[in-house]
Amino acid sequence: GSLGRFSKGQMVPAFEAVAFKLEVGQISDIVETPFGYHVIRRPLAAEVRGRLVQYMREQLGRQLDSVYLDSLGIQRKLKVVSNAPDLVRQALGDKGEAIRSPKVLASYDGGAFTVASLIRWVTGLGPEWAADLGQRPDSSLTQFVKLLAQNQILVAQADSAGIVLPADQWAA
Repeated sequence: GSLGRFSKGQMVPAFEAVAFKLEVGQISDIVETPFGYHVIRRPLAAEVRGRLVQYMREQLGRQLDSVYLDSLGIQRKLKVVSNAPDLVRQALGDKGEAIRSPKVLASYDGGAFTVASLIRWVTGLGPEWAADLGQRPDSSLTQFVKLLAQNQILVAQADSAGIVLPADQWAA
């Protein structure tokens, strides 16, 4: 089957050694890897053009979203508190208490992102997120708090603009 687009370093070395040497339209001999035997074909540009265009649009969209979220944080002078990682871990350990906590994880002009807000977001993201977060390094937790605070600012901005999402979109 098709493995889709992949970059160097994503596949096992034996696979990559062959895959990245193929010319467009060329088919490899049998390649053995720890995952089995493979015949690799590098598709023609015309075969992948639609998928490549879609991939590039998605990448550009993600980058623009990221730039926009960062700009919201900058405009509103978003600051994550220095002990945010410790507060996140404590909150994950006792969600029942944390859902009522007014402790501030990040502040910005016009508001704050609290422990209670974190728990609402994490609950919405699902249990696997909460389990994974507790194991993350401080830098990752700080970045996560920043991202959620930026999203909170974005939601508030959408609310003030009168943008309303249907219930099924909120659920998703």
